[in-house]
Amino acid sequence: MEISTKLKEQLELLKLVDFATLSRKEELGQDYNFSEAVVNLKRIYDDLFEVVQYASILRVPNSIEEVIGSIAIQLNEIVKSIQDFRLKGNEPAAPGQHQQIHTRVITLYQRDLEVLVPLIDRGRILKLNPKEIEKEASIALRHSKEIEKIREDVEKSKSSVEATIKQLGDSLGKEGAGRSAAFFSQQASQHERMARKWLVASIITIFSTGGLMYVLFRWPELDLTNYGDNFGRIAQVVLLKGVLLSLAYLAVYLTLKNYRVNRHLYIMNNHRQLCLDVYRLMVNATKGPEETNVILTQATKAIFEPGTTGYLDGTDTVSPLNLTGIVNKIIDKNS
Repeated sequence: MEISTKLKEQLELLKLVDFATLSRKEELGQDYNFSEAVVNLKRIYDDLFEVVQYASILRVPNSIEEVIGSIAIQLNEIVKSIQDFRLKGNEPAAPGQHQQIHTRVITLYQRDLEVLVPLIDRGRILKLNPKEIEKEASIALRHSKEIEKIREDVEKSKSSVEATIKQLGDSLGKEGAGRSAAFFSQQASQHERMARKWLVASIITIFSTGGLMYVLFRWPELDLTNYGDNFGRIAQVVLLKGVLLSLAYLAVYLTLKNYRVNRHLYIMNNHRQLCLDVYRLMVNATKGPEETNVILTQATKAIFEPGTTGYLDGTDTVSPLNLTGIVNKIIDKNS
């Protein structure tokens, strides 16, 4: 396609057009501005210059070249008509001139769609080298296959990693369960030994208390009938008996309490050890993670929830002597 001198001149004139201000919207107002027409004119302008870009690769007859030049000429004429349009002092003829310009724009835009747009499509296709397109498509296909292979490898690796993590978690869980079971077994043994010692201490304090009571109520020196009206002496004996009996009661209570606490802790720790041992055996017999989770939940409840035994119930405290409660009571009394 040859770009004639006349077409070059028309294109140079079009380069000077400021389409942003060509609509004259502020000057002419809402009824007589050319905003809609300028949109189509700008499209024709862009199509003209794009066709010129493909001139070296387009082969068109002379008649088409003449049509392209005619479109450029008409575009410049319409632009000049819009620029020369006057409303003030031209009120009678203004509506007809305004409508005529819009009609010419619509007609020229239809001509653009018939001639320029097909040439643009042809130019875009010819600009693309088919061999290069085929090469790029081949490269893209190869890359797509490589990406798919990488994705499959990642999926396999992911499954392998998940299986490894599960095996590692199972082994660590079993190892942790074994260590915890050993710890609970050790604690159970310690509390069993302590319970035996406190049982012996309880028996000794009970017999000692019995002997003390025999002395307090059978020893002649502590018989209140021997002091007649000596109230001071009577008060001393009563106070002595009360203090000794209170100490004896406290000793019996503490030894029995410690025996019950240690016996309770022995049973609970032994129960926890058995839970962990059974948990490992049951996990080995499961077929899926759901069953394992159910067993783990039940084992956790059995291990960590506070339990009751025949030695302590839910209302008892594990501490043999609640020093905090005693201190709080003393503070409340003094306040």
